Amino acid sequence: MTFELWRNSSNPYWVARGRVESTEVVLSGSEIEPSELCLVRVNDLAAYSAPITFLPEREAISVAMGPAGE
Repeated sequence: MTFELWRNSSNPYWVARGRVESTEVVLSGSEIEPSELCLVRVNDLAAYSAPITFLPEREAISVAMGPAGE
């Protein structure tokens, strides 16, 4: 899957945009490179909803997206 990547060399933030089937996906972040992320299909969103709100942001991303390379 290919994403368009925008970043500004004067700050650590980036935005990426791509399409998964008929859904446009926009990701944004900093402190982690986009290449370190991987998308996974989630069939049961309820299993992910509650715990993520209590995790630090970076850990929540790791839980939601799965470790890179899986």
